[in-house]
Amino acid sequence: MRSGEAKRFHWTDIDFERQIITLNNPEKGSNPRLRRISFHTFRHWKATMLYHQTKDPYYVKEFLCHKSLKSTEIYITIERTIFEPSNSDEFTVKVVSEPKEIKSLLKVGFEYVCQKDELMFLRKRK
Repeated sequence: MRSGEAKRFHWTDIDFERQIITLNNPEKGSNPRLRRISFHTFRHWKATMLYHQTKDPYYVKEFLCHKSLKSTEIYITIERTIFEPSNSDEFTVKVVSEPKEIKSLLKVGFEYVCQKDELMFLRKRK
């Protein structure tokens, strides 16, 4: 981020849960970077996301028609960099039974864990 972009930075540009900062006010001349995106960039993104979803390098290798697994390893590295596990394995756990409660917790980032009888167990990383 450039100094001028940092000056225009707002707290609302931070997604604390996903640990992402969005640059909403780039300096003049920053937008032409979008022109550098090519169809090959989308191929890289698809391969990275495919590995993230499947965790199967051989499937990604076949999908991309690579001759060697060595060529596919770059996507494994990218995936690990982007989706590095959080240092904290601590969760906030909620047990609910009412649909209204379930809906409100899902909206704020809780994820479904399991259901027993009429109780639903949800969790959210601290």
